[in-house]
Amino acid sequence: MTLTTLSSAMNDFQVSPQNVTDLNPPQIKVFIVGRQDYSIDGLASMLGAQDENYRVACVEPDKDCLQKLEATQPHLLLIQNESLPKPFDRLIHQVLESQPGIRIMVFGKQMSDDHLYSLVRAGIHGYMNERMDGQHFKRALDKVLDGGNWIERHILERFVTQQQQCDDALEVQFYEKVDRLCDQLTRREV
Repeated sequence: MTLTTLSSAMNDFQVSPQNVTDLNPPQIKVFIVGRQDYSIDGLASMLGAQDENYRVACVEPDKDCLQKLEATQPHLLLIQNESLPKPFDRLIHQVLESQPGIRIMVFGKQMSDDHLYSLVRAGIHGYMNERMDGQHFKRALDKVLDGGNWIERHILERFVTQQQQCDDALEVQFYEKVDRLCDQLTRREV
């Protein structure tokens, strides 16, 4: 694993074409955005302990972060929840628009179900919290990197419930419109 950690000078991260193009095809490029702390170090250590050959770049969130991300062209973007701007959905849409193949995961502590639901609605592919161990973390990464999503069941159930409610509301609206149309027609026209 090649690891670019920039403890006190994280904002001096430089991405050069040589750094990006000298990767062997099996390497997985991971771009971590977050404030330098033990969770970033732990995340980088877990990546280093995995079987895959990861190349990791860690940067602090700043005004040049998106340019650094685009220059790196990573496979996976890991964003520390505390580093997300508000509103975060604009940033996520911007990243997905500029790099359609990128996979996005958010990690952090004490993320409420409402917040996780909002993250998934915005377009992230998964999230990790402080309760995850190394094996759980590995399964989450594998799933997201393989094109899937890593979302807890109760959050998915919320999506299903909301979709059912939306479908029911559309059906009611459809029948109400048909009834109003029929009210305006003669019996023969109906």
